[in-house]
Amino acid sequence: MWPGALVCGASFAAMQYLASGAVPARQGTGQTGIVPYRAYATADGVKTPLTDPLPDYWLDYNDDVLTLNFTLPFKTPVKAKELKIDIYDATIFVDFSFAKDKPVQIVGAPACKLDVVLPREMTFAEGKALSNIPADQQNTTMAWGAQFAHKILVHCP
Repeated sequence: MWPGALVCGASFAAMQYLASGAVPARQGTGQTGIVPYRAYATADGVKTPLTDPLPDYWLDYNDDVLTLNFTLPFKTPVKAKELKIDIYDATIFVDFSFAKDKPVQIVGAPACKLDVVLPREMTFAEGKALSNIPADQQNTTMAWGAQFAHKILVHCP
């Protein structure tokens, strides 16, 4: 199933190229055809923009698990005591998980500590409500993505 998803995702960019003759632009964490979620960052409580992932990204496929590895830099350098990154889609619920071993790494800040906060389990009632939303309808009123966001917390001295 996953290799087919890779082909499908790659064919999205290929279709753009074949239809227009132009090489599709990189869309970072907002690539609607491949990545349905975004990363939202705050530094000391202030929204902080991120840029496109660096071109050093790669995929691993081991033991029936597909893992996307990438570096997601800030638009401008950030110096903060508390950094929070939430990963979710604001328009619909997307279920994914971090790698179990080293899901996130800090580079260039050896004194900082890192926490990964996984979302709570969905209740039966929440799952039922989610399943009642038509597949072709976006639902931002219930904020499903934000309620079950994966969070990366960085604490620096």
